[in-house]
Amino acid sequence: MPVLRRLLGERRAGLEGPQPLTSSALVSWLTAGLKGGAGVPVTPQTALGQAAFWRAINVLAGTISSLEIHALREKDNQDVTPKLLREPHPLYTWEEWISLAMVHRVIHGDSFALKVEQPLTGDEASNRVTRLFPLHPGAVTPELAVEKGKRFPSLKLFKIRLVSGEEITLTDGEVLHVPGLGYDGVRGLPVNQLLKEPLGTALATDKYAGKFWGAGTLSSWFLKT
Repeated sequence: MPVLRRLLGERRAGLEGPQPLTSSALVSWLTAGLKGGAGVPVTPQTALGQAAFWRAINVLAGTISSLEIHALREKDNQDVTPKLLREPHPLYTWEEWISLAMVHRVIHGDSFALKVEQPLTGDEASNRVTRLFPLHPGAVTPELAVEKGKRFPSLKLFKIRLVSGEEITLTDGEVLHVPGLGYDGVRGLPVNQLLKEPLGTALATDKYAGKFWGAGTLSSWFLKT
């Protein structure tokens, strides 16, 4: 719980503070967004302003979040779905949580969530994950680490930038990471960067059309002599 309090800080979802140098959010801010050939900045926010892109994300997130999920015990097929899969967060239903995770994964390339554990009662001396608090992908930097006594990376660490500017490091036992399509095995690729050309062209077309109609370029009357 101390880690959770430090993460939440003064704002519950406030991981939009200082960003690591590898953050896509910082790159977008420094370059006024990733510009393609059309010269229009393409950020997660501007990309969602494109109707087709918004619809695709909305359909994908809505479809996945509407799927039922059950955990069945193998020996008798009894439904033993844990409470975590019904109430992953105090403020979100399962459908809302999955929808947010899908938006993060598709647009930013990754979905991250802090695992909140609660000690199990009885004879079991272990903890159980009872809550999943979403983390903004722009504030999380995953990296591979080499454990002591091993030659190759065998552990994934997550550097998280807090609102205060402090940086903490958590392990994969404390953070749930669902990466999207990628090529380095560490994190996924943000769609708005991969599709900056078609998205930028579509945004530029919409912008031009808006100015065209807004300026009254198309006359509604004609002069005949």
